Amino acid sequence: MGFWLFNDSGSWDFGEYSTFLADIKNPNGANIQLRVDVTDINGETRTNYFAIGAYASRRIGASNFGPLAADFTRADGWWGAENGLDIENIDSVRIYIWEEGTSANTFIVDNVKVASPETATFEKLSFEDQTVPAFAYFLNATSEIVSQGATDGTKALKVNYGAGGFPSVRFLPDEPFDWGAGTCLTFDVTNPSNEGNTVYIKVVDGSGNETVGRTTIKANSTTSAYMSFNTR
Repeated sequence: MGFWLFNDSGSWDFGEYSTFLADIKNPNGANIQLRVDVTDINGETRTNYFAIGAYASRRIGASNFGPLAADFTRADGWWGAENGLDIENIDSVRIYIWEEGTSANTFIVDNVKVASPETATFEKLSFEDQTVPAFAYFLNATSEIVSQGATDGTKALKVNYGAGGFPSVRFLPDEPFDWGAGTCLTFDVTNPSNEGNTVYIKVVDGSGNETVGRTTIKANSTTSAYMSFNTR
């Protein structure tokens, strides 16, 4: 059950690094799995799915439409078009409930848009030059540049937690980042240990307002974390 979005004038150009965003409300007394199918003019489809609890609302964000392996390890995940979509020629978007195993038959959608971070001042962090950004600070932790877990290029940042309380890495620029409206913070994280771990992400604005997200990573696995911000 759901609906399709088509462009009567032809295909859509989502633009590089853009995020498909929507506000979703589940008015049912049962959990739902909402799915978003993004299909290009070549018939390739990337399916993103999102878990939404009974009577709950959340902002969903589907991004990274390039080459990407399927991920079924979390309540939210994706599959399809593992070689990537033709992001400049998107034919349709389908939003729907996966009906198997649920009696839920209704969802409410609003504020649907594709947001581009073109106006943002936070550039993609890359570790290909094998240096740690000057605005990265480590609390009860050390860092090193490694090849293990690299998903963009050949280098990644490894954070080694110490024995102290609340080990973490903090990105603190001299001037606040302008992330623009409707953007989504994304990063790939690898858990090289033999036990599952939970990563917490805290974002604080210039006025001291903060929001916290988290993602659970299975042992010896890599996942992509997403944190969108409900700006209109």
